[in-house]
Amino acid sequence: MSGEKVEERSGEGQYGVSTVLAGIQGLLRVHRSLLPALDATPRLAGHQRMSRGEKGVSGGPFPACLRGGGLGTLWLLTTSSTTAVDPDSTPAHPRLYPHSPQKANTLPSGATRLVASTAVVQVAAAVVSAAGTEATSSSPTVPITSTGLGSLHGLGTHNNNQGQQQRRSAKAVMAPDPRGQEDSGPVGSIIAGHRISLNVHYDNEEPQTTTGTKGGEVTPVEERVASTGAYSRDVPDRVSQVSSLSQLDPAMKITHIDELTTGEEKGEGEGGSIESPVPSSSSLSEARPDTPETTSAHSSPETPTASTTTSPTPAMFKTPLRQDVYLNGPDQIIPTDTIKTWEPSGATKLKIGDQGPSAHTPVSVPTLLKKAAEKYPNTHAMCVKRGGEWRPTTYKEYYEQVRIMAKAFIKLGLEPGHGVCILGFNSPEWFIGDLAAIFAGGFAAGIYTTNSPEACEHCARNCEAQIWLVEDQKSLEKVLKIKSRLPSLRTIIQYTGKPTVEGVISWESAMALGKQQPDTELEARLQRIAVNQCCTLIYTSGTTGPPKGVMLSHDNITWTAHANCVNADFHAGREVMVSFLPLSHVAAQMADVYITMYAGATCYFAMPDALKGSLGQTLKEVRPTRFLGVPRVWEKIHEKMMEVGRKTTGFKKSIATWAKALGLETNFRKQRQDFSKPFGYSIANAVVFKKIKVILGLDRCELFLSGAAPIAPDIVQYFHSLDIPLTEIYGMSESSGPHTIGLESAFRIGSVGRTVPGCYTKLDKPDKDGNGEVCMGGRHISMGYLRMEDKTHEAIDDEGWLHSGDIGRLDSDGFLFITGRIKELIITAGGENIAPVLVEDNLKAELSCLSNSMLIGDKRKFLSILITLKTNMNLDSGDPLDSLTPACMEWCRSVGSSAKTIQDILAGPDANIMKAIQEGIDRANKLAPSNAQRIQKWTVLPRDFSVPGGELGPTMKLKRPVVVQKYCETIERFYEG
Repeated sequence: MSGEKVEERSGEGQYGVSTVLAGIQGLLRVHRSLLPALDATPRLAGHQRMSRGEKGVSGGPFPACLRGGGLGTLWLLTTSSTTAVDPDSTPAHPRLYPHSPQKANTLPSGATRLVASTAVVQVAAAVVSAAGTEATSSSPTVPITSTGLGSLHGLGTHNNNQGQQQRRSAKAVMAPDPRGQEDSGPVGSIIAGHRISLNVHYDNEEPQTTTGTKGGEVTPVEERVASTGAYSRDVPDRVSQVSSLSQLDPAMKITHIDELTTGEEKGEGEGGSIESPVPSSSSLSEARPDTPETTSAHSSPETPTASTTTSPTPAMFKTPLRQDVYLNGPDQIIPTDTIKTWEPSGATKLKIGDQGPSAHTPVSVPTLLKKAAEKYPNTHAMCVKRGGEWRPTTYKEYYEQVRIMAKAFIKLGLEPGHGVCILGFNSPEWFIGDLAAIFAGGFAAGIYTTNSPEACEHCARNCEAQIWLVEDQKSLEKVLKIKSRLPSLRTIIQYTGKPTVEGVISWESAMALGKQQPDTELEARLQRIAVNQCCTLIYTSGTTGPPKGVMLSHDNITWTAHANCVNADFHAGREVMVSFLPLSHVAAQMADVYITMYAGATCYFAMPDALKGSLGQTLKEVRPTRFLGVPRVWEKIHEKMMEVGRKTTGFKKSIATWAKALGLETNFRKQRQDFSKPFGYSIANAVVFKKIKVILGLDRCELFLSGAAPIAPDIVQYFHSLDIPLTEIYGMSESSGPHTIGLESAFRIGSVGRTVPGCYTKLDKPDKDGNGEVCMGGRHISMGYLRMEDKTHEAIDDEGWLHSGDIGRLDSDGFLFITGRIKELIITAGGENIAPVLVEDNLKAELSCLSNSMLIGDKRKFLSILITLKTNMNLDSGDPLDSLTPACMEWCRSVGSSAKTIQDILAGPDANIMKAIQEGIDRANKLAPSNAQRIQKWTVLPRDFSVPGGELGPTMKLKRPVVVQKYCETIERFYEG
């Protein structure tokens, strides 16, 4: 039948097959992922796609609109379930053929009977009748019935809402999808991997029985799709006529990675929208990655050596054939029904949706880098300043160096499923070592530089690290202290300076060793990689206990990079980023390593003392187009700007005040989706805003983000007054980083933004005010915690929801507001539940002199609070000093005090400062909803919280148990008598 050609008649009232296809596609929105289910002979080895312009199908991909036509009828043709499939002569998917009206109840011989939903048949008949297509066919025909009961979900908002109401717990609140980027199908079904279910059976089979899972109804079709990722989908082929990427608009933004040409159509041009690192979904002639016959992006496919077990009569919807070893990596998907794991070699089911970002084709980290190198061979991937000069590394060199180091790791003893721990500041060597570990089949594991030797030992033993990659002598000393207690350790590599300890090799020596190795073993390792297995470990900062190794799969990482590039409108090949946040943290790793790789961006490395003062100069030199900072970074910039503002007087100050009012009004309007500018904005922009951005090095920046910890609303408003639309981003290590994000086009002050398209948010057990535990779902949810079964079950439930432990609420527009943490929740002796963060933030807003505060009151009769004032910091050690910051001294002078140090304040104590603090607390107490939430007692601590002091974690999060233990005597004095 592949040789048949269906004629299309032109003229009034007569249209071809594409007309009817358009009608079916436009009205039913039936996703092409259903088509493999209609093939009577299962193809567990991977479904083939119809190519554009293939005989029998006119017009390539399905048209998007109905064009009208004459009278005719339409049938779905499939090969007989008892007929062997010849891939050279038989269509891989059912095709749509028109037949003459007088044979409206017949079907060509060799076809099988499809039993679908009555509603579908009725709508299809109506579309066909309206289309009025007429064509001829000489094929012999057999009768077909159009009755039977099917199940079709997700075909329209009304039905979707009904499905959601039936499946949704009465105690759960779902975030709306305000952007409408995907159908709002039942979330339970989404977690299972599919949103449209269809029950079919054939003449020689018994009807399939729908299988159920928690959270939603899942058919056998869904089970198969979810476990293999083997489905087709209909994506407009926007560049089907482009023969070279050089013809693309250089300013083209990334909208979907599959919108670009691949394979032979790929050109060498740079600066356009990023090339798909996987077979394009819009090129229907290419097969979607499947298991086990997935083609490697790095070598020719090989037949698995392990034997497989086959049933005499293949069943239509059974899980693909299982085997012991899969050798078609790195983009293969290991079949599994497991949604979480804690085993090093475990695999999890991919949560693939039908359309939009969640339907993106799975791809491995090695393939993502390889395709970036092919698309942007001469683009600078990384730039590092050494010897006073910026030294670039192109994407081609980047890819080659990763392969070389991966071969060195293998030679030095790295085995699959073992860790490579990296301890040091951000650098090209950090990136290369991280990716080399993944290429070699190991686990990349970043370690916080602030970790104690004992914490380093815990991480190394958890991942059975065989290689340590350390920056310098200081980092090396930590590893040497625990070396004797690490039985798996094989090699230590020092990537800066010359090693002075026997057995420690230099970076240059490791690279030289890798160059001497053949590619054979590396290719073998790549062939064993699967996208639904772990490749990276993100160790938590240990705020609530020992660090846990969060297992991120290839798909977790590459899909998250894809979804965020699309959502934030990244410009392919043109973005510039600055890497300065700890790469052991998921936010920095996702932004600096993977999002840059996906977008073909250039990553500049800040100096090691970035957070001690040099970051500002780096920003001026680099002028990034996107910038992510932790709240402390934005607070430091705010303090510097305020210091400058205090020195400005007269007419300049009046101009600045006027401009800031316009900047604030501009961003208030944006929150209301009003993007008009107030009168005078152009002048304020030219005279004030542009100049400030140039001074900060943010004049090219299009996205200003704060993440990793809460930021005070007054800091956000300050930057908005400078027309810097600072927004928040929220997520966890367990969600591969971003889950919600505020964009300039969609944000609310105090909110962490809307859910990233393709991700899902649920509030568990909301109270009367709508506050419940934030639960996350989607392809970005981690696999589990390495070798921690209990912790994995505690974090990820049996329906696939990640329980964040954060308390939040959703407004009517889908914006998420974080109001506290469950583990931090204070329950007073009177039974009142109090989120401490809200009280602490209210106090900080009233007292600009405060650096940190911590509310006390769990199981107590009233609330008390510990506060610290803003002091200078030792730039070398990070320890807080006794001297007050200029901003804090200015506040002291404003209340009548001349204090310059903490001791000046506490020695008296200073009556003016004590009075001013009490007045600030009184003002904050007026905001309390009840007397139980008012602060009764307080004290100023002699030393600010810090990372070296142990009160703050590496991401500046407050370690409340540490503070309670450290200042237990002070706390007890609050409640004496």
